[in-house]
Amino acid sequence: MASRDTSFYYSFLVLPPRKRQAVLAVWDFCRAVDDAVDEVETDWQRGLTPEARARAEESLAVWRDELDRIFGGIPMTPQGKSLQPWVSEFNLPKREFSSLIDGVEMDLTYVKYPDFEALSTYCHKVASSVGSSAWRSSATEIPERATTPSTSASRCSSRTSSATWPAT
Repeated sequence: MASRDTSFYYSFLVLPPRKRQAVLAVWDFCRAVDDAVDEVETDWQRGLTPEARARAEESLAVWRDELDRIFGGIPMTPQGKSLQPWVSEFNLPKREFSSLIDGVEMDLTYVKYPDFEALSTYCHKVASSVGSSAWRSSATEIPERATTPSTSASRCSSRTSSATWPAT
């Protein structure tokens, strides 16, 4: 699994085996989606070339289709096959994974975010959606009216703002 390439993998080792497997499946899917845009060659000062944009858009379309297959029962990718069994067991909502794809897609539009609201939206989509899905697959109990954790978005905002927010 790709998760072993990061320090996050080691933090998951303390979880019970089934929860650990679920969190790793969530993480691997999310990493693969993020790589769909991050792995495209680009000049982040000027943005994507038309060819790179087309490749990234095509890759995101593949992940959107795979998400539909995960929730429809017939995934095709290793990440989808790994994630699919945990979707029903841990009641993982499709909207969180869709939000992640939407957030990653924002990387195709913005080199720098025009305002804090746009940056906050991006962080919510790419960070909180992942955190919410990982939280659902590792928590002991999920309150019926659980909301998406916002700490990830706050951390993302503070880290990303130094790189993308114009200096005043």
